[in-house]
Amino acid sequence: GTRDRLADLERLEKSLKSYADDATLEIVQGANHGFQLPAARRMSPEEIHADLAGRIHRWIEAEL
Repeated sequence: GTRDRLADLERLEKSLKSYADDATLEIVQGANHGFQLPAARRMSPEEIHADLAGRIHRWIEAEL
């Protein structure tokens, strides 16, 4: 997520370029390392997990 203090997104994006098309990066706006969002986003943990599951599902479908 964009608030993940353990991941430097700029560095991560640069390093993923070496994988060409073999890597995909999904950035969760406002999320921290545990995918928690600020209260203003008003999403429950279950809704966040459902969103992540949907992203993963769409990625798998696109790769098959």
